[in-house]
Amino acid sequence: MPNQLREPFAAGVSSLCRALPSCGIHAMMNTILVVALVCANSVAAPDCTRDTALDVVTGPAHSLQECLVQGPTIAAGSGRATDKDTYVKTRCEQRH
Repeated sequence: MPNQLREPFAAGVSSLCRALPSCGIHAMMNTILVVALVCANSVAAPDCTRDTALDVVTGPAHSLQECLVQGPTIAAGSGRATDKDTYVKTRCEQRH
């Protein structure tokens, strides 16, 4: 997996774990929002945010593993995720 994809995965997981009282799987049930950011290759992974993304696709997840798998999958449905000039950054956020 390219470095630009590994870093956002880890960042999404660690920020979600810091936001939740307990990082156990049961604590995260129904509290995770998958955020797939489709960003231009010219945008560095740390700078790929909801504001800089070409497309933002969201959906629910029941576990961190599901979140990380769903990100690229739901982004592919947007049509832009398959462009050679873009990449997908997946974030797993606490639902509000």
